[in-house]
Amino acid sequence: MPELPIHFLTIVLNGEPFIRYHIGALSLLPFPWHWHVVEGVAALRHDTAWSLSQGGSIPPECHDRGLSTDGTSAYLDELQRLFPDRVHIYRKPRGLFWDGKREMVNAPLPQIREQCLLWQLDADELWTPAQIITMRECFLAYPERTAAQFWCWYFVGEHLVVSSRYGFSQQSWREWHRVWRFWPGMVWLSHEPPQLTAPRHGGAAHPFTHEEMAAAGLIFQHYALVTAEQLHFKESYYGYRHALSQWQRLQSQTVFPQYLGDYLAWVEDDTMVEPIASLGITPIAQRSGDGTWHFRTHVPLSAYPEAAIPQAPRVLIDGLCFADPTFGRWAKRLELFLRAWAEHPLGCHILVLSRQQTAPRIPGIRLYSYVPYDPAVSAIASHELQNLCTTQHIDVFLTTGQAVPITTPSICLVPNPETFSQEETQLAILHASHYWIDSPELGRALQDAFPHITEQDISHVIDANQGAAVLSDLVPHLHLPEPIWPELRTVQAQLQERIYRAHQMNASLWEELRRMEQSWGWRVRSLVVYGRRLLGVVPADEPRVSPTARPERQWQQLNQRIAWIKTSKFWRLSQQLSQQWHRWFVSRLGTRNADRR
Repeated sequence: MPELPIHFLTIVLNGEPFIRYHIGALSLLPFPWHWHVVEGVAALRHDTAWSLSQGGSIPPECHDRGLSTDGTSAYLDELQRLFPDRVHIYRKPRGLFWDGKREMVNAPLPQIREQCLLWQLDADELWTPAQIITMRECFLAYPERTAAQFWCWYFVGEHLVVSSRYGFSQQSWREWHRVWRFWPGMVWLSHEPPQLTAPRHGGAAHPFTHEEMAAAGLIFQHYALVTAEQLHFKESYYGYRHALSQWQRLQSQTVFPQYLGDYLAWVEDDTMVEPIASLGITPIAQRSGDGTWHFRTHVPLSAYPEAAIPQAPRVLIDGLCFADPTFGRWAKRLELFLRAWAEHPLGCHILVLSRQQTAPRIPGIRLYSYVPYDPAVSAIASHELQNLCTTQHIDVFLTTGQAVPITTPSICLVPNPETFSQEETQLAILHASHYWIDSPELGRALQDAFPHITEQDISHVIDANQGAAVLSDLVPHLHLPEPIWPELRTVQAQLQERIYRAHQMNASLWEELRRMEQSWGWRVRSLVVYGRRLLGVVPADEPRVSPTARPERQWQQLNQRIAWIKTSKFWRLSQQLSQQWHRWFVSRLGTRNADRR
């Protein structure tokens, strides 16, 4: 696919002012593209039905007989007149609502009759032309990749953005899936989260991950909670009570970082908010003094912007001890330290990893929501930690005995001696440049288990002032890990990635096999086989899959069974009937959409 066109898909109602940005960016793309815009009110059904239980409703003032009231409709009409071959508008007849957002996103698909990239482009999600070009090049370079997932800078004010990950607006398991390889005939199964039918070509789903895309500079800007009009609509449509007044209270704050959940009642985790200036973010959308919005299409393409770096030491503390009782020796003492450091000049240089939202919320201490620790992928976790240390400009990592980065020096808060025999604890201790103990007995046990550790490598820390002094004195002199450590972790991560990918591919094959065996055609076949057995007719041996087999062997068994099922005449007949029905449905849907236009 040397051309690899991109079809952008936008559903919109009252998309001003951000809907006006996209055509300027798309016009600069040096390859074929099309923009499908579906306008109108989505009824609160299917994917969005959850808002009904919260009091969600469709306010009559937000639409004019099912279309926008803020000028979006006239703007889209003008776009279609200027770009008749590139911009395609889809609407319901006046006065009718779409049957939920799933019908909206499916409306353009019958008109996409070529293999392409399908890009969900919300009206308030802004990408630069350079990012779009880079994304397409990634798919050209890796033809086996089937989709892409991204992080975003989620704006909660004109100059405020979510600064943490794995919390509100940054949940990697469902956000933000935005680009897919598309083949004609594919349909949307859901919109929240967006999910297409499985790729017909290319086998199991194999998406680009959030971190891979971030490393390529592909973090988009999402202006989701920036204007009062947006908050007023979400207050009614999603049932977020008092959303506008809560958001206005956040805008009046002058001291940051802040916990977003302290202002927006529907945020139930430790998501943090900071000004874009402190994170070094160049905004694509800016509002002038007279209220007019202006957009820039040329923004530096970098993995992470250069933040305003505070003075050293910059300290990252792993909150694993708050989540895992096995390593809880330091939990209570570390909480006391953090409460004292919040009043200390050191406090503004500290970032705490809150695994599973277990770290204590202490005013003045920044939390960073983070994934649980999994010893099975410890080397991969080390690379992810190193990426975080790099982007946050960390000088030293405080570990409680397991996870450690690659090249950032670490100080080990020595855990219970009973854990010294565990492999990950041993690696964390061997990686560390210095050690904190809270009793002389723990120091002696540490030196007995690891004879290379000297008295100069150990600090007896029992209060926060001692800890702050040790950090200030030690950080400039801490040495990097031995050169063999990064190489060891890289090789180990590659092996773990292979095993993880094998399990992931097997899970996809198990799901495909489950769908096949639950289809009506295969159930009919099972009844026929059961009847033959009752009559004494012994069926041929079927390929079986052992749940306990090694991943490579299990993958082979799964493929053999799937291939065997596809040779069955019952399966072929059921597929032929299903394909005929699907072709009729798609042609009927395309005819209805053409009649409406």
